[in-house]
Order: sequence, then C-alpha cells, then structure tokens
Amino acid sequence: MDEKTEKIEKKASNLQAWLDLPDVESLKGEYKIPKTELVVKFNAINESKLRRLRNIAKMSVDKGNAVAFKQSLGTLLVVHQAYEPNFADAELLEKTNCVNAAEYVTRKLKPGYIEDISKRILELSGFDDDMEDIDDAKN
Repeated sequence: MDEKTEKIEKKASNLQAWLDLPDVESLKGEYKIPKTELVVKFNAINESKLRRLRNIAKMSVDKGNAVAFKQSLGTLLVVHQAYEPNFADAELLEKTNCVNAAEYVTRKLKPGYIEDISKRILELSGFDDDMEDIDDAKN
C-alpha cells in the first residue's frame, strides 16, 4: 500500500471513529441507594442542558452561596437526568403530596445520596472533579 492510500484510509478510519461516538445523553449509569434495593438509573448530561440547569440553580439561591448552589444543582441533575424512577411521575407526586419532582427528591433522598448521584451523573458526562469543574466553568 502506498503512502497516499495509507493516509486516506487512516483519515477515513479516524472520521468513522468520530462518527461512532455515542451522543452524550445516551450514556447510562446507575446508583444503588444504600441499605435498600432501590436503584436510580440516569443519563449523562450534555453541555447545553447543564448550562441551563446551572442558570436555574443560580436563580434559585442567594448570590455567592456556593453550598446552596451546589445543592440546588445536584437536585436538578437528579430530577432531570434520572429516568428510572421518573421523579416527575404524576401518581408518585400525588401519593406523596409533593408539588414537583425536586420536592420529592429533597424530601425522600438523603442529601448525601443526592450529592452522590449528581457526582456520578457529572462523572459519566466527563467531569472528573464533580462540582469543582462546574464551578470553574461558571467563573
């Protein structure tokens, strides 16, 4: 095989590798709630949706309150990226007297579990240092 043909084949192979990459939100993960049989299944999050959730979290807390921002964003990540269970299920909310999925999540899941799930969502999405990467991105 000559050099020109090799370059063309390498380029085609490289292009195919990029084409074969899965969409970010098709990546799946799960978290088992400790001391239960309950499992939360979730998708990774793409950049535009993460940006939107960050903005919602910023609007819901006092400016400069990093802890409240982190908690709010964590809850939003769980609510929006979990697909099993569906925390926004109308029957679930009605039977638990919750107004919305965020209320259900914060009422039923311990704060540490919410943080663990949101960290796993971010790790699955390519963030190694969980919320620190998010905080760096917003500055």
